[in-house]
Formats: sequence, structure tokens, C-alpha cells
Amino acid sequence: MITATPPKSATAWHEKVSLPPLPGVTNAFYAKVESLIGNFGAKEIWIFGSCARGKPTRDSDVDFLLVREPVQASARPATEARLCVARSSGFLPCDMVVVSPSQLASHLRHPVGIYADLAQHGFRIYARQS
Repeated sequence: MITATPPKSATAWHEKVSLPPLPGVTNAFYAKVESLIGNFGAKEIWIFGSCARGKPTRDSDVDFLLVREPVQASARPATEARLCVARSSGFLPCDMVVVSPSQLASHLRHPVGIYADLAQHGFRIYARQS
């Protein structure tokens, strides 16, 4: 069984994520992560934006960058990811960026825009064991 339950380590990623101050947000966050791993097939999950910088507000969303191998039948992977988390329990506004491993490596060589934010403040919360 795949689980996104926070690890016990004192330096674990769950201690870095600052979620928007909304009721039930922690359970909703873990439900979204579980769904992205089990139903969407994310190879890696990264957090960036205000939740990674520690500055979320009640109006913030959680910015996910998902690494997944390209799927032939997938014309709009970010839309698929949004639908996947929409079916999971709890309310938590989310935004999704989906890239392949090679695209992520390319963007991080010369980061601009969201990739500059990812490189400076973002962090990986999940990596599938090969």
C-alpha cells in the first residue's frame, strides 16, 4: 500500500509544508497526495509557491509540480491531475504542473518563472522507489 502519511523524522518534509489556515486542511492535503500517487501515477511530487515559502493565506492554493512519464493517451495531464484530486476527500485548493523527468531536468538547468521558485524554495515530498 502506498502511503503519504508524514514520516517521523524531525527533518521530514511535512514540517516544511505550510498549509492554508482552513478547517480540515491537513487531512485534505494527505488525501490529495495519496490520490496523486495511487491514482495519477506521480513519480515525484514537489511543493512550491506560498506553501513552500511558509507564507500561505486563507486564499492560497497548494502548488504541486508532478513528475510523471508521458502517457500516450494523456493530452492534458494537468487537467487529469486536477480531476484526480477533486475526487479525493476534503477541501483544498490546488494547482498542478505536470512534467516528465527530462522536462524537469531541462527547466532546472536554467530556471525561470515557477521553476526559479521551485529551485529556490520548493521541495520534493514524494519520490517513487524504483
